Amino acid sequence: MNDWHYFFNHVPHNLAASTYCVFEPQYKTEIFNWFRREDVAKEQKEDFIQALIDFSDDCGDFYCYRAYILAAEALNYYKDCSLGDAIASQILKWSYAFFRQDKQDWQTFPEPLVTAARVALEKTDRNRVVSAFVHLVHTTESKTILRIAAEKLGKLDPGNKSAIAALVLLLEATQDDSDLWHITRSLMQIDPDNPVVISTLANLIQANTDGWANSDCRWSIIRYATKAIREVSTGNLTAIKFLVQLIQTTADKYICWDAIKSLGEIATGNQTAIAALTEFLQINQGDCICFDAAKALWQIDEGNADAIAAFIHMIATNTDGFIFNQSASYLVQIAPKNVKAIAALTERLETTQDEYFRCRSAASLLQFEPDNKLALATLIDFVNFVKNLQVDSANNKVVGNLERLIAGDRDAIAVITQRITSAQDSYFLREAIYMLEESEIRNKNGFETLIDLIQTFDELARTSALAETWQSPRYSQLLKAANELQEILLREQMWQVIVALKDYLSASNQDSSYRYEACYKIIWHCAQNIPYLDFYKAWHSLP
Repeated sequence: MNDWHYFFNHVPHNLAASTYCVFEPQYKTEIFNWFRREDVAKEQKEDFIQALIDFSDDCGDFYCYRAYILAAEALNYYKDCSLGDAIASQILKWSYAFFRQDKQDWQTFPEPLVTAARVALEKTDRNRVVSAFVHLVHTTESKTILRIAAEKLGKLDPGNKSAIAALVLLLEATQDDSDLWHITRSLMQIDPDNPVVISTLANLIQANTDGWANSDCRWSIIRYATKAIREVSTGNLTAIKFLVQLIQTTADKYICWDAIKSLGEIATGNQTAIAALTEFLQINQGDCICFDAAKALWQIDEGNADAIAAFIHMIATNTDGFIFNQSASYLVQIAPKNVKAIAALTERLETTQDEYFRCRSAASLLQFEPDNKLALATLIDFVNFVKNLQVDSANNKVVGNLERLIAGDRDAIAVITQRITSAQDSYFLREAIYMLEESEIRNKNGFETLIDLIQTFDELARTSALAETWQSPRYSQLLKAANELQEILLREQMWQVIVALKDYLSASNQDSSYRYEACYKIIWHCAQNIPYLDFYKAWHSLP
């Protein structure tokens, strides 16, 4: 079988005589094998690809996209295709927004198409995708797209000079610290040893240290940069210098904690770091960060007596159970026979009146000395005490048990349906839909209620003064309903969904309607799961 019409024979105005195997999942492997065959003429393959990318479905382009994406995936099996570069370029365009010179605006695409196109990029001819990304890197006017494209290009083609040069150029041209962080992060992922990475991270920390307390953004940048340093800066003196400076100057415990952890991973043997951590432990005895400081000190200077002393001090005096447990467990790992540690645990066990610390001290002591009689006796007493406790059986009752909400329980379904219909905020809507989903209700009433919710959703125009953000509860409500409808939607119900929602995809709604996005997502889902002819008939309300 060499004729491609076996898989795809579109006869306009005569669908009964047409063949659409290209939209049937079971034929996909056979189609790709056909493109791989050497006994099939190149002209046949070219014609097949051309037919796929030129296909017009006359029902919202959902199957046009499916055909085009199939052609893109076929390039991986037919690498000599004369249309390959144009196809890869189009798939890439659908994957990201792009600037239209003729209209001087940004063109964006529906989220399901973007997702499908990005998946197709992973499945099509890799070399053509790399070339398309290189072209995008050199031509895009958007810094955001340049960063994303360069990052993706670096992953597809590690060490790609265009990707690295693009990100370095962005760093040089960018003033905003938040953007600098994101660009640096991208460069880290494709060229972690690039000296620009380390210098930029250090500069970000230094630039944001003064006055950071008045800005959540600056605070976040310092934390991100501090954590990132440990990934790329092993032994780097500049990075170590700034981390030490942070430890000595910051009043924020989280930033200090990040800097200490990073030092522990990159500053092995560095005397400046050792001195800084030793000083920190002396000044901040009892602080919750002392465990991490002692651990970092041990990591960069194994055998350090000050680190051991800090751990022992924590198990002897700390009133935080978590810090106590961490210190005891780490001491067992690094100094399992330390006499001072055993003595500290024994004294804590003998003197504390707190049952929790008595129990934990005994358990930790047994890690050092499995046969310790005092520890064993303490734990035995504790077990006997627990056994004698009276447990109130009433505590086992579950309040608000929802197990009655099962398929077929009409009363429960009615209550849930009413909750969805009358929902005025996202919490109750999520709760009601969750109950439908968890109860595995696959009934006509729940299905129709979700459609009605989408159709009657009262939204504010995005252009109004009261327009809501993409993260708004109302927007989340609508997309949540769309997602849940997809989850419970049966194949035989898709015809009804298409008929009910297709009119919301008009051009007038495209740029201003939350509902447009929800409906597009649902109908896209239908187009991935039913034959083209069934979809076409539903779209045109044919019998």
